[in-house]
Amino acid sequence: MEAADQAITWNPEQAEAWNNKASALNQMGQYEEGLAAADRAAMLDPNLAEAWVNNGTALIGLKRYSEALSASERVLAKKIPGQKQHTRTGKRLCRASLPSLHRFCHQ
Repeated sequence: MEAADQAITWNPEQAEAWNNKASALNQMGQYEEGLAAADRAAMLDPNLAEAWVNNGTALIGLKRYSEALSASERVLAKKIPGQKQHTRTGKRLCRASLPSLHRFCHQ
């Protein structure tokens, strides 16, 4: 995460750096901070699929499942590069056994 922080210091408008920070924070279980970093990355580059993956991962970690599903659907609707990885995030929602997400499991 130190490298991501350094890149952000050099260029705070670099979406990939914010996304890398989000990924690191999510891996450490710091989902609130990961969500903030993923949101910043997505704001800077709405077509950065990985930012939406990290957004969804953080939301799942925070048990905000309906919001995570919305993030997944946003990427799928745009058909942007990298969406297959985001679909895997959506499939993790299904494993959370939420009946309202059942339709997503079969896409």
